[in-house]
Amino acid sequence: MKLINTAAMAGLLVVSLAACKRDEAPEAAPSDPAAAVEALAEALRENDLVRFNQLSLPEDLQQQTREHWELQRTEPSPIDPEEDARFREMMARLTAPDAEAQIYADIEPMLNQYEAEFKAQLPLMVAMGSAFANQAIQANETLSAEQKQHASEVLGAVAGWVGTAPIGDRDRAREAISVVTDTARRTDVESMDDFRRMEHDEMLRRASIVWEGSKDFFAVYGFDINQSLASVSAEAASQTGDTASVRVKYRLLGSDLSFDVPMERIDGGWYSRDLVQSARDELEGRDEVLDEPAEYEDEEIVEEDDLEDGY
Repeated sequence: MKLINTAAMAGLLVVSLAACKRDEAPEAAPSDPAAAVEALAEALRENDLVRFNQLSLPEDLQQQTREHWELQRTEPSPIDPEEDARFREMMARLTAPDAEAQIYADIEPMLNQYEAEFKAQLPLMVAMGSAFANQAIQANETLSAEQKQHASEVLGAVAGWVGTAPIGDRDRAREAISVVTDTARRTDVESMDDFRRMEHDEMLRRASIVWEGSKDFFAVYGFDINQSLASVSAEAASQTGDTASVRVKYRLLGSDLSFDVPMERIDGGWYSRDLVQSARDELEGRDEVLDEPAEYEDEEIVEEDDLEDGY
């Protein structure tokens, strides 16, 4: 939960399809910290994860991320066959010619059960869940008082939506199913390995399709993420040298919320400190994973040599 402010930003949370492939040079991050934050929100609203990635990381980190992805693409680690089988089955089901009718037939009994048994209890269930979640937020020692307040406000807005969302509506269920199946078809992958073998930017374009579909799914039930992203406004609250704090204001499900984003200037552009640090941490973690097999191989070679010497 350390990244709760960043998550609110990207969580205002949303991701979609870059409709066309960008042939121009990568977009540079704005030279103003507030403009940099608004550009990130705009990229998410426009379903352009390629652009979001360019605006999130300085060029050297982008290059390192691509290199690590390329290594994983050309020298992939084994995939759990059971997980891959489940993924293949799911994608085959979602992309079948009669997917919409089959899926609706499967969930209609659940909708009936919801209407008969759970709908009346939903407000109480949401209230209890919110109370437990809020306790966890307040007990989190890694969050500042401001972060806890913002997280609680987001929780309250989302809980209010869940408590009144038309979950049992049949027409909305059919529409939501169509969104999911259309997203699966547009993503055009059959296995987990299909994603992993894509080039980096192509992977982001396919992930953008999933992001767009996620937004469309929630919109069916009244949660308009694009509306929240369009409402984002930012202004620099403070700036000292190459660091700044940006105050972000936005509207979420009828509530006016705000939070601060720590920014840092790198090579003339402004970037979210949390997004940059997260990328660095992930790259370090990948390096450790990649180093482990080499160590094991060295150990095995030594053991074989020892055996040969013994004979």
